[in-house]
Amino acid sequence: MGQETEAADCVRSFISEWAAAWHTTRQRVDQDPLGALDEWDAAVTTIDSRLFVEGASGGSQGAFPRGRCEHDPKTELIQSVVAKGSEFHVTTTAPHRSHPGRSTRYTYRVVLSGANWRIAGVDESDPGDEIQPPVSDGGMVAVRSTGSPDYSSVDVEAAKRMFEHGELSKLLLLPEEFGGTDAIHNVVYVPSFVVALKQHADQTIKGMVANGSVSRYRATPEYQGSSAVPIALHVHAFEPGHFMTELVIWGDALVRAANLQ
Repeated sequence: MGQETEAADCVRSFISEWAAAWHTTRQRVDQDPLGALDEWDAAVTTIDSRLFVEGASGGSQGAFPRGRCEHDPKTELIQSVVAKGSEFHVTTTAPHRSHPGRSTRYTYRVVLSGANWRIAGVDESDPGDEIQPPVSDGGMVAVRSTGSPDYSSVDVEAAKRMFEHGELSKLLLLPEEFGGTDAIHNVVYVPSFVVALKQHADQTIKGMVANGSVSRYRATPEYQGSSAVPIALHVHAFEPGHFMTELVIWGDALVRAANLQ
């Protein structure tokens, strides 16, 4: 997958799943426009309960008026997937039903809720002039972290202090479920969003272990200069199968990821 993380791919698939659920519901309700309002409300409430964080503003709260938007995995184009803290912000453009040839831009805030991706909120912008193609022509959207601090001067002691103050999180390279311990060689200090990304990658690997696809695991930090905060984590599971992903954090790893755009 190169620089594109498994988590970004899963988030991208999740948003396509959301668009498909919306589109299928719309098609069904539009076949019977008479008295369909109650059915529409019930169907959208069901979608919300399955795909939105509890309490988030979704279709059942009127966030997506039925006559304005057209969510369809074939036409709602993903423009970018951006890691911000513990969230992913996914920007898409979709055809605007009332303005042919123009688009509506959506920004989905996607978070991990337990082991599942959920939408925490959606921002909708006014129609644009044209629908733009997605930023990646390879079918995948690179993940990047924006607004990342410069950790170049953070040594081990500073990283520990930042952890104590809640500015960094402690992460086990080899997770506990695979036999990892809190030994010094197995601990790195990273921004909190990296913990969520690695947990999702590890869940994928756990499933591969269960079905016999892989039997060995390695997570390797990549450092820049003398900083104790890695610029990336390389997660690799193998034998007999193969799984590899890179979790981009800061520094030169961000530059590499940006070059994929």
